[in-house]
Amino acid sequence: MVKFSISDYILLALALVAQGLDETVGAGSRAYHYRKLGFYNPPGYKNDYFEATLRRLLKNKYLKGEAKSKLELTDSGWQKLLEEYPLIDWQREKWDGNWRVVVFDVAVKDNALRQKLRRELLRLKFGRLQKSIYITPHKSEEKIWQWLKENNLDGQAGVLVAKQLFIDNFKLLTEKIWHLDRLNRLYGQLEKINVEDELSAKKWLGQYLGIIAGDPFLPPELLPRPWQGFKAQKIWRKIIKQYAI
Repeated sequence: MVKFSISDYILLALALVAQGLDETVGAGSRAYHYRKLGFYNPPGYKNDYFEATLRRLLKNKYLKGEAKSKLELTDSGWQKLLEEYPLIDWQREKWDGNWRVVVFDVAVKDNALRQKLRRELLRLKFGRLQKSIYITPHKSEEKIWQWLKENNLDGQAGVLVAKQLFIDNFKLLTEKIWHLDRLNRLYGQLEKINVEDELSAKKWLGQYLGIIAGDPFLPPELLPRPWQGFKAQKIWRKIIKQYAI
């Protein structure tokens, strides 16, 4: 599972709370009272360090409000999260049925640049179809094309948008490419955690964030059944109502 800085942990948790509330009580600006923010302090971190992180997030304008009153995630905070964790938007994105395909043939002498490209593709949760072919159902073609140009790779790589990929048993292939069986098991383990108080809810949240940070959030039609991630989302919404707001 992914490890976070404490600032990313706080911002990502607040963003997921906002999304959970949007789904249950409607969209709107979300402010969080200071007395509830301790819920977002990762297990094992001292309160002094947590509060110093909140002050730093306020100073950097990723949060707005008063340190001892109500705080709100700013547009800059959302943008910071989207740069690191594009999954925030993908969760609510409806698939247009198209595949984005990145094909590259980077010279051997540029091996460091080739590895940099692969890291960027994996960060954007592209799946490796073949050694130099990566795919995703998400609308990231403009983002990755801009990245290729900024890194002078537009002459050694291309981005295609395809309506259909003719591959036998494609659903089985997607499970293999994105390790969906393992991901499904991890989500399933969350259901076994007994959330009975705020401490156990915080531990649940820590595990949940670590799992979703590695989730490619494929469209439902590409996921195995039953998909335990849907059950985890329901548990999360219950936790939000009881402990997070």
